[in-house]
Amino acid sequence: MQNNSSFIIEKGVLKRCETTEKSVVIPAGVKLIASYAFYGCNKLENIEMSDGVKKIKHFAFDDCTSLKSIIIPTSVKKIGHFAFVTSSLLTQIRYSGTKEQWAAVAKWGNWNKDVPAKCVVCADGTVEL
Repeated sequence: MQNNSSFIIEKGVLKRCETTEKSVVIPAGVKLIASYAFYGCNKLENIEMSDGVKKIKHFAFDDCTSLKSIIIPTSVKKIGHFAFVTSSLLTQIRYSGTKEQWAAVAKWGNWNKDVPAKCVVCADGTVEL
């Protein structure tokens, strides 16, 4: 098990974030963000994922009530149900790939429930949500 300042990471799985910071970068080597990994990180405003994250599990960012922006790398292939539920300030979702690549990401169920963002900003334009 690795404890990288505010992250608990085990075998490439980010199990828990315990930060009081406003901004974090998910470290290289993380392949999966576990369910409820960021639950209750209610001071967190900005998240940047390092390339290599492949899957965001359901409810991963539940109760991140201050989250305003997130940067998702092209390595992400799946986003789980209610991944950002109760992230009611999330107005900026950036995806490092193209609109075509974003369309290929498997987004389960209501992945963006309660998110006020109306689009995802991709490298070649925006995709309406």
